[in-house]
Amino acid sequence: MTSNVFTRRELLEAHARLKDAIAAYKAMKKPRSFIFTPAERQQFLSARQDMDAARANLTRLQRRISIARKSNSPKSLQEVGTISVDDGVAKGYERKRNL
Repeated sequence: MTSNVFTRRELLEAHARLKDAIAAYKAMKKPRSFIFTPAERQQFLSARQDMDAARANLTRLQRRISIARKSNSPKSLQEVGTISVDDGVAKGYERKRNL
């Protein structure tokens, strides 16, 4: 069983990986009439898999946040970070509750 305790750094890194993967995928995307060479096709499929994996990782982390917030355990909320974006800078703060 995975722990619900994690750091907000993991969440920020997951957001960054997803952003990078989407940018790489979009950079390789071509019009439908374009014909890929086998090597280009492999790179494109690899970029798509990286993007899907990054999206799945971010979804998993967001689910863990949701579970931790709904839990009655103070330990599960000890390191839950709430992310807010202000002028393009991601900021987080620790939320501690004594339930």
